[in-house]
Parts: sequence; structure tokens; C-alpha cells
Amino acid sequence: VTFPIPANRAGLLTATLDGNDALPADNRIFHVLEAPRATRVLLVSAGNPFLEEFFAVAAGVTAERIAPDAWTPARFPDAQRPVGMTETGVEEPYDLVLFDRWVPEAFPTLGAYLVMGAVPALPGVTRPEQAGEGTLLWPMVIDWRRTHPLMRQITSFDTLQLRSCPLVRFGEEWTPVLHAQGILEKDRTRPQAPAVDAVLMAVHATAARTVAVMPFDLYETRLPGWPSQVSFALFMANAVEWLGAVEGAGSTVRTGAALRVAFPRNPGSVVVRTQSGAEHPLMPSENSVLFTGTDEAGFYRFSAQSGAERTFACNLLSETETDNAARAGVRFGEILVQGAPRSGLESVDLWPWVVLAALVVLLAEWHIYNRRSFG
Repeated sequence: VTFPIPANRAGLLTATLDGNDALPADNRIFHVLEAPRATRVLLVSAGNPFLEEFFAVAAGVTAERIAPDAWTPARFPDAQRPVGMTETGVEEPYDLVLFDRWVPEAFPTLGAYLVMGAVPALPGVTRPEQAGEGTLLWPMVIDWRRTHPLMRQITSFDTLQLRSCPLVRFGEEWTPVLHAQGILEKDRTRPQAPAVDAVLMAVHATAARTVAVMPFDLYETRLPGWPSQVSFALFMANAVEWLGAVEGAGSTVRTGAALRVAFPRNPGSVVVRTQSGAEHPLMPSENSVLFTGTDEAGFYRFSAQSGAERTFACNLLSETETDNAARAGVRFGEILVQGAPRSGLESVDLWPWVVLAALVVLLAEWHIYNRRSFG
């Protein structure tokens, strides 16, 4: 069923099928409609024309730039998502924060971040001075994780040629995305210096924070320069779409799935109201709550003590559960048991009738015997 919805309209939608059937729970579907909004990006940089030009032409993105010295603990507390004033004068969290050639000493614990040209002090990240390896010269990309969301539609990194890059080591909790090889700066005068493997991009994601780190400086790319190539524009678009994914109220989940709801600031106590009106109090952990009681289809409203609210729609989205018609086959794991069509000639079991006839004969003989003997 297709029907028009006015643009920029927000609200709660319920579609209902008329009639009764064996499973009325799937006769209604719920949807939370949120007015579309642009992805809000905070660029913390002393000035970078490559990044500023991209954000100037990127569709659906609103970017704000501040200087590194404007990032203060008073304005951006470590335990909260960075927030800023919108055009309407309302404070809202940024969807993505990009640190260009600078990172704060105390890295924020909530939100989505892209670090370029710097090395953050995070668990699992070993800086060059800590490893004693120094700088990698002339690194060249040898492979990349093609299935990662940051690498969508990128078919080549031939134009990403660097003069140098800090040799950063990432722990097992980090996902390497871009692999390269180069030689150490201390081995540059050695004949046949051994190639050293390096990671030029890695990602670490948790329920509260997602961080992508690119330790090399865009200004270190050799001419014609990666920022002027299509692959750079694709990467930046992927980064905004994946890291800065707008988490609105228009989220739909399947019944039985766990709901994790993150708040930009400390929400205080949180109350969940289900479709039937039942209330469930929750206590947040790291400014987020986890709710697993989504057995009922309908709307789930999360109301925080701080005044923040989030609404989710929960539907019975399983075709297997809702389709209760006769099936041609049933799958048990990897085994498919096919049903056999009924033919005109069918075998009929006769043994029940034979047993019944034998029982009748025995009863008749018992009756005749009793009449002769006692009658």
C-alpha cells in the first residue's frame, strides 16, 4: 500500500488491516515519522580547505568549524556528547565530530568521531614514540576492507600516495580498514630496507562511542593529492553517512529485539511506556539505557528525567511467524523437508477394519457360548 505523506511532517502512524484472522497481532503496523534533518558536523580544525570545501558542497550536511583552542572542558565535558546551538536556537548534539590534526587530551566518551592527521590517546592505540618505531616513509596502500561502510563504492587507492605517516599500532579491539607498507625513517639510508606493514585507518565502535582514526595528514599526500580525487569524496560521504548517522525517532525494530537508547547528556532516570500503557523504570549506564521487554507490538516511549524523549515503533516483522498458510516444505536448519502432493490413488490402511471385524466375531462367539452354557 502506498500513500503520500506531506514533506517535513512528523508524527506517529498506524496502518490497520480490516477483518479477522488467526493472527491479529500482525494486522497493524506502527511507524514513527520524523521530519528529515541535516547531519550536524563539528569540524575542530585550525583551517583545512580540503575538508571545508567538501562540507560546503555536501548535500544534507550542516558543518560548523571551531579552532582547537575553543574546545574546552567547560564547553565540551568529556562524559557527554558534544552539543551546539542550532539555527533555531536549540541546543542539540552533533552527529559527528571531526578532529583535524589535533585531538583533546581527554577524548570524549560519547558520540561519533573521525580523527585525521592526529593520534588520540585511546586504549589499544600505541603512538610512535611509545613503540619506538617513529615515522613511516612513502607508505603505499596494499589492501583495504572493501566491505566496511567507510569503503563503499571505493575501487582504488592508487591516488593515495603519502610522503610520510606516523607508524601507529592498533590493538585487537580496533578494526583495521586501510593497510599499507613503507619503510622506517631510520632505515631510509639502508640499502634494501625492509618493508614495514602499517594501518592507515582503523575503527573502534562500542554502544556509546564510535571512533575512526587516520593518523596521516592530508597535506602529506603527493601530487595530484588524494583530496582532489573521487575516492576522497566517496570516503568523506561514507564517513558522514555511517559515523554521523542521524538517530531520530523514526526507528523501527522487531518484537523481541533489544532496544538501546543513547541520550546526549545525563538523562537521569528513564521510564519506558509501552503500547498497553505499562511503565518500566530504567537506570542509565554511560548515558544510555537497554530495554529488552519488546514482546508487544506498538509504540515504546522513553522519557528521561532530563526532559529528553525518544519513541520507537515495534512490529511483528517476521514473515515466518505471520505466514500461517500451508507450505510446500519446512526447513529444519539446512535440511528442507518437501511436502508431497496428494495423488488420485492413495493407499488405505485396512488393518483397523480387520481388527474391528475380529473383535465382533469374538463378541458373537462369547455371546453364543454363554447362551448355550447358561441359558
